[in-house]
Amino acid sequence: MFRPTLRLALAASLFSLPALAAESPIQLGLALRTGYSLTKQDNLNANLLGLGVSGDYALGTDLALRGELAYFYTPGRTYRADLQAPATGQTAPDPLRSADTRKNKLEGLVLRFSAIRAIQSGWSLQGGLQVGNSRFTQEYVGNTINSSRSYQDTYNGVPTKSALSLSPFAGLQYDVDRDGALELNLIGQSYKAIDFRHTPGAPLVSGDPAKSGSHLVYAGDHLEEQSRIRLAVEFSYRFRF
Repeated sequence: MFRPTLRLALAASLFSLPALAAESPIQLGLALRTGYSLTKQDNLNANLLGLGVSGDYALGTDLALRGELAYFYTPGRTYRADLQAPATGQTAPDPLRSADTRKNKLEGLVLRFSAIRAIQSGWSLQGGLQVGNSRFTQEYVGNTINSSRSYQDTYNGVPTKSALSLSPFAGLQYDVDRDGALELNLIGQSYKAIDFRHTPGAPLVSGDPAKSGSHLVYAGDHLEEQSRIRLAVEFSYRFRF
């Protein structure tokens, strides 16, 4: 006589499991990101790509905190750099027979921390800070020669510069449905750029034996560093699990 009652209780408990799971304050997500830079510098392309794995923690019906492990990538196109002034006593390189080509890129693995505040049906304000490592890479290949052929320099390398970056961002989130959301952010991406400088006609001198390929270098060759902030608009779609 108790079996029908037991079956009803089991059925009711099974139907209540999804409701209990939906009440969990933690929600995981996967963001696919693209964007466009409002700042053109360091011969980087305007477009950017990225992705992130996130976890949201609800503090109530209209406020949540988010932590995200994200990767971003900004490519660059091959370009010709200006030839520098020659070493003392040398004539300038012949521009018709000399060339210095470069290609830059920017990437990084970062943590993003943000707060999301619901403002009306489906819409939320969000803002936070991106913290982590930004990595700037420059590939260069050069050949400089003057008209009298008193010197001919050939050089190449792929130096990188990694730096801790702090990048604020803010924007809007729109809930498409319970499984996904669209996001629009404005971010000030900070990084440190490098630029190789070669002095045409400089003599070869001893380099750093601790670094591969640097036993002989041209005197005066060096990397210039500049701290940058790159303003960009980000578009994201976040899958929720």
